[in-house]
Amino acid sequence: MKKQIQKHRFYKTKQGSWFIDLPDWTGAPGELQMVAGADTLLDKLSEGKGEVFLEVSLSPQPNFETLQRIETKEWGGADYKLETYKNKPVNKEIWLCDVAKYVFDDFPTFIYFKKLSVNRVGKTNRNMQNVFILTVFPAFFLIILNS
Repeated sequence: MKKQIQKHRFYKTKQGSWFIDLPDWTGAPGELQMVAGADTLLDKLSEGKGEVFLEVSLSPQPNFETLQRIETKEWGGADYKLETYKNKPVNKEIWLCDVAKYVFDDFPTFIYFKKLSVNRVGKTNRNMQNVFILTVFPAFFLIILNS
């Protein structure tokens, strides 16, 4: 079983590609690249700083946003929906690739998330109160909304 609350780092390379930092990943490094809109969302979430930290959980947590699974795809991945953000309707759908199975052991019905920090030097500032939508992994899931 995975930890109750996980923290993940996303970073942008000099070439402009976004990746999730999963040190124990045994697959190809390219599978961790954020693609198909996740890269654009991370640009927004990181506020142009090239790095962002997110907390994710499989159970409700204070000040976390909620993604709900809509459908698991036969060909891989799953569709998720963010109905509200900061109590305002947004109705955003995202697709998470099979890397999500590595992170969560499956495609959970609900994924709860919160932005921890944005930083240029890699130090986490846990006092930041801004909560953003998450999207994670190359072909996994990454959705990010600005307030």
